Amino acid sequence: GNAGRGKTYIMGFTANELNKRNKSVMFELANNITQAVWNYETREETLRLCQEVDLLFIDDFGGEKFDENIIFTVWSPIIKGRVDNGKAVYISSNYTPDELATKISKASDGVTATVLLDRIISQGVIHELDDKNYRLEE
Repeated sequence: GNAGRGKTYIMGFTANELNKRNKSVMFELANNITQAVWNYETREETLRLCQEVDLLFIDDFGGEKFDENIIFTVWSPIIKGRVDNGKAVYISSNYTPDELATKISKASDGVTATVLLDRIISQGVIHELDDKNYRLEE
């Protein structure tokens, strides 16, 4: 859904509720994960945490600048690792799956985009939040 529709709020609420049920939860902006993996000093710990946590919530996926290195160093290992190990990942984005595929294709190639998006979509249902912009309300 577009900005201000409540995606982060809903994911944050869900993450908190699951954490109260003794699930290990990581909730982070996609850009912050990218920066932490890109930093040599925090790379291994961030990748390990993203792989091992029970539930990973990635907020604003696609909002960061994609390039081939980021896709192959950050997102492919995280998403593939979680899918291969049967671990849930929840992703919010201002982009539709088709728009994300286009962004990833431009940064790498069509096959990579298809594989990555197929893994994301295999995680479950896509919900589009098509409501008013709550940030603009008084």
